[in-house]
Amino acid sequence: MNKILQNKNIVLTRSKEQSKDSEVALKKLGANVILFPTIKITEVADNLKIKATLKNINHYDIIVFTSENSVKFFSKKIAKKEFNNNKYFFISIGSKTSKVCEEYGYKVNFQPSKFTADILLNELKIFNIKKKKILIPCSILSNKKKYKQIEKYGAEVDVIPFYKNEVNDKDLLKTEINYIKTNYVDFFIFTSPSTFYSFTELLKIDNPKSFFFNKNIAVIGPTTERAIKSKGIKVTIKPNRFTMESLIEEIVKFHKTNSNKR
Repeated sequence: MNKILQNKNIVLTRSKEQSKDSEVALKKLGANVILFPTIKITEVADNLKIKATLKNINHYDIIVFTSENSVKFFSKKIAKKEFNNNKYFFISIGSKTSKVCEEYGYKVNFQPSKFTADILLNELKIFNIKKKKILIPCSILSNKKKYKQIEKYGAEVDVIPFYKNEVNDKDLLKTEINYIKTNYVDFFIFTSPSTFYSFTELLKIDNPKSFFFNKNIAVIGPTTERAIKSKGIKVTIKPNRFTMESLIEEIVKFHKTNSNKR
């Protein structure tokens, strides 16, 4: 196998569980992968909104899963309830999310062509969702106002956080932090604004623009790109398809192109 990324230091900032496949793929290409899970994902405690949602789950017609974690944490909470999978129209944002849906027994009826809330909002117009009740289990950091815009089609939308993204424990990442501080990193990979913000917090970066000057940053999705650019930082790589597979392909293309220029 062509080790095109031989000895390249690549920092992955997602959780270790989410980074498994990417780590394997990058190592096969010869990369030295630094797993640096900047965030930890935990469930939201059963507050009044969640309790009401679970109690009235049969009132919903459509359930929109926004991420792999939305599937997992929703499923964990619904496990103790009577829940007939066949009753609902399931929408999944992203191929990875759809795969997890299948693992939990949810038949995905629709997946937007691109994995963003904006594309979902635009493509839902092909369906007649007037007077439909829609549940969107999501992260506490999700753009609730954006999802609530679905109501312009006449639907009733409940956007309920089932999990939260928190900065990971610094004490658990001392080795990784030291490595990043003392070695040159060829590519930093950020998959969400929270992975970026948590990275800067864990490394106590007061001036992100200076820290990332002339560094290669690879991102997934326009929301992540906007968050990083808002700090005056250049994003080097952003694939048109918002998956890790596509991102790795773009990293390889970028490396080949720039190696040939030397």
